[in-house]
Amino acid sequence: MKKEKRKMLFTLLILLFLGLGIGYATLATNLSINGTSTLIASSWDIHFENLNVVDGSVDIGTGDSAATITSPTTITYTVTLAQPGDFYEFTVDVKNDGTIDGMIGNISYKVNGSSTEHLNHPFVFDIKYTDGTILDLNQQLLAGEKESLKVHIGYSTNINASNLPSTDTTKTITVEITYVQADENAFSPHPDFATDPWDKIASYPNVYSVGSTREITIPSLGTYTLRIVNNSSPDECNNPEFSQTACGLVIEFVEIVERRTMHSTSVQNGWPSTDLRTYLNTDFYNLLPDDLKSKILITNVVTGCNKSTGRTEIYTSEDDIYLLDPREYGSTGYYMTNYSRTRTLDYYIGSQPDNKINPVTNTEGRYWIRFEGQTVGLFYVKSEEGTGYLTGTNPTTLSGVSPAFRIGSSE
Repeated sequence: MKKEKRKMLFTLLILLFLGLGIGYATLATNLSINGTSTLIASSWDIHFENLNVVDGSVDIGTGDSAATITSPTTITYTVTLAQPGDFYEFTVDVKNDGTIDGMIGNISYKVNGSSTEHLNHPFVFDIKYTDGTILDLNQQLLAGEKESLKVHIGYSTNINASNLPSTDTTKTITVEITYVQADENAFSPHPDFATDPWDKIASYPNVYSVGSTREITIPSLGTYTLRIVNNSSPDECNNPEFSQTACGLVIEFVEIVERRTMHSTSVQNGWPSTDLRTYLNTDFYNLLPDDLKSKILITNVVTGCNKSTGRTEIYTSEDDIYLLDPREYGSTGYYMTNYSRTRTLDYYIGSQPDNKINPVTNTEGRYWIRFEGQTVGLFYVKSEEGTGYLTGTNPTTLSGVSPAFRIGSSE
């Protein structure tokens, strides 16, 4: 098989724009303001430095050239990939040696000089921060700081004999990253659930670690801890009949937020017909910060009941805010009518404790589960001791509320 040669060009362009305003008036009045201002000396200098080829990369052959910083803002290299699995990869720092904070203002990709041509299989090309974070607009580069990038070009192993290229193929890839002066939209490129804005979290849900926490203040209720309990979406989540309550980025309240009844009377149609569900998705939801509410996803919620006495009911609803059920907390009991239609949250795989603290008493407290017991209208409550569930609790009983929700880009 002939060698497949791919020429790669990666450039970083630094652009700084100045705007001039022109004014015009037919009538004029002279007003005088006298003052003295001093402009502090400043500089704009963002450039590449410290390039290192990653071990395992293919050797540079005849006619090829190793990745080189050919100018402060340009890297070029030419590499030949001869067989599936070959790759060439390097890391490089982007350094802000100026005195002005920068941020990414634009990212463009071109293949063979065209923004409409695509890099098709079996080519594999990727550029990210070395911690795996994807490059995106408004990611900041503070004055005096640097960020490390990883550039990868490879020959995919996901290929069979019929897909092998019959002739040598050359591709020139141009990546242009434009840095501009940072403004109020700038944010750190490195994921930090505790401080990142909700729109960033919603855009990159998979980069945040399960178990990460942050505080949230809810007017009239108090300050509580939120915890990521899931950030994966296995294939079963693609089934339209599967509950989405444990799919994608799921966030729960660590503590009991308040104590409420499940319903004012006996319930005939499970979780969807309860007063508590209505409250969580109206009054409680409206108490949340606007920037969070805008990223909360409407979730397909599949709820069951205990089938040990012959019950078969399964209920469905679409909720912004919901309670979890025993399966999602890690129960392995097959007594649930909806057992095969939900899954254990990532955080609770491996029997993480699911006790909840009542912040008023600072002790473990009972809290509602959205799951019905053997008798219609009676719901599960998690016991204070964390040893199991009270399976037949009257819905008019006061018990803890510790809800969950999902966030992400609109689906």
